[in-house]
Amino acid sequence: MLALAASRLLTPEPLDGPGWVEVDGDRIVAVHTGPAPVGAVDLGDAILAPGFVDIHGHGGGGAAYTDGPDAARVALAAHRRHGTTSLVASLVTDTLDRLEAEIRALVPLVREGELAGIHLEGPWLSD
Repeated sequence: MLALAASRLLTPEPLDGPGWVEVDGDRIVAVHTGPAPVGAVDLGDAILAPGFVDIHGHGGGGAAYTDGPDAARVALAAHRRHGTTSLVASLVTDTLDRLEAEIRALVPLVREGELAGIHLEGPWLSD
């Protein structure tokens, strides 16, 4: 169990004063106000917030999801450095063969939990 303390927590309900969160693995399991326990990681004046969710992105960090799994990992790393923890890769309209290849390249990242999913842009509902 890890405790993270900060002068301000960003939560759905406003909190007065400093607080701390309990983290177990990759999950926040509890949010507390007041002084943190001994041994907590003190983040000082930082604002502690849950990770951001990006449901429509084409890449990041100079890399595109359409350029294969290595490029996708570069994009994912760039997003994570800036606080995004869940991402959906968006693929632009293209030929069916190209889209199939791009999807097949990204499926392992979905299975690994690196991507939350894959979104296809295009006229899929109108044709």
